[in-house]
Amino acid sequence: ADFTVLEIPLDIFVEDWLLTLAEDGVLVGTNWNDQLEGKEMEPQDLAKLYVD
Repeated sequence: ADFTVLEIPLDIFVEDWLLTLAEDGVLVGTNWNDQLEGKEMEPQDLAKLYVD
């Protein structure tokens, strides 16, 4: 796949990206392996880890 990795500041990720993902009703995959297996969580739950 053709893609470019970009760094997103943590505050933008938490306050913008995770909010938008929650509004779109998608889950966030954390620490996935090569077979795309791993933990999934609600975006707002991930945001709470950084806000609290």
